[in-house]
Amino acid sequence: MTKNKPMIYENKLLSYDRTGELIDYNKFKELICSEYSIIKRDMVGPFLVSTIWLGIDHNFGSVDGKKPIIFETMVFEPPSAHDLHMERYSNEEEAIEGHEKMCELVREKKLNFK
Repeated sequence: MTKNKPMIYENKLLSYDRTGELIDYNKFKELICSEYSIIKRDMVGPFLVSTIWLGIDHNFGSVDGKKPIIFETMVFEPPSAHDLHMERYSNEEEAIEGHEKMCELVREKKLNFK
């Protein structure tokens, strides 16, 4: 595997756009460096809840027949870049729902941050 390039499995580039369609590496580079990757960001008290499009399948090739995991919600306490909690999703609808749920959990102090 080439450093800094998305994983390749059976000659398939494992990068996807926000609709779940396979995209090539050049398109991935273009999109990941733009506002396209930001789904939602909310401050909930002192915490930042951030949901982004990852582009690269974090199910690592979906070789087991599962859907690619290409979205992620994380909770941070700025200015630290250390994440306090993280969830991943396979489509944008799940990611938006997950973001809202995460905001609610943070707001209601139902996550145990150490």
